[in-house]
Amino acid sequence: FLQQPADSLADVCGKLGVDVQPDACRAAVDGPIMKRYSKAPEHAYGPDLRREIIADSRRRNGSEIARGLAWIENLSAGDAAVAAAAGALSAEG
Repeated sequence: FLQQPADSLADVCGKLGVDVQPDACRAAVDGPIMKRYSKAPEHAYGPDLRREIIADSRRRNGSEIARGLAWIENLSAGDAAVAAAAGALSAEG
């Protein structure tokens, strides 16, 4: 979603049966909604800060993330529904 928010928003709307014009999605994500921290809108929170926070979390929590991914992979081996959900998530990037 964060790589192409307007396209992703249009896709989500389509899947929900909401007819929306691409320009409306672009206007929505170009507005303040994607530039402020949702829990404290007085704080700026744009793509660059988001990338920094995610990169920092990956550095600090890499082993725990790897454990979680291994757990999902193991669970997927024995459960078709989990495997389908995990496959869908990994396909989305």
